[in-house]
Amino acid sequence: MTVKVTGAKSIIRNLDKATRIIENATIRGTTDVVLTLRKDSQSLTPVDTGALRSNVSSDVKKFGQLLVGIVSYFMKYAIYVHERTDLRHTVGRAKFLETAVFNMSNNMLKIISLYINRALK
Repeated sequence: MTVKVTGAKSIIRNLDKATRIIENATIRGTTDVVLTLRKDSQSLTPVDTGALRSNVSSDVKKFGQLLVGIVSYFMKYAIYVHERTDLRHTVGRAKFLETAVFNMSNNMLKIISLYINRALK
């Protein structure tokens, strides 16, 4: 018995196209998540002079098959302000980035999947 498959090249082409669409949508969704985390963490960041709150960046990077969202605070004392739960702040709170991640943790994958679903329609 012989089975002849026709259209294999077309199937492969369509799968490659779908893969690119999904990858791009995942990057866009992850970027949205990271920007939201940045904004939310900034609103929780303690303010003395405002330098810490204004010296933050966000990025999405691809390392092979791994996609990583990054939110970074650049002031040398950022880790001190973030980790010192014994300090009392009139504006903001310790664990500002960690809290933003925790608050959004149930929605991160939902947001990314929305981008993928929209892209595939």
